[in-house]
Amino acid sequence: MNCKQFNSISLEEVLLSLGHLPTKQNEKEAWYLNPFASESQASFKLDKRLNAWYLHSEGIGGNNTDFMKKYLKTSVNEVLD
Repeated sequence: MNCKQFNSISLEEVLLSLGHLPTKQNEKEAWYLNPFASESQASFKLDKRLNAWYLHSEGIGGNNTDFMKKYLKTSVNEVLD
């Protein structure tokens, strides 16, 4: 699988498969608790239309590959293996 193929997977499905459920959502976006650290108020936003995320508490975001690199603390090559 290459980056383009991996990034075409729904990030919403990726988060669900990792056990993360939204605290609130609508047809455009979903909000989650930070999947990288503990928090009591959701700061992780998933834009469903763009299939992109933004973590407001850290000021970072990206696509599926960026998410998995941070989540697994690894490289792109490791994510795609």
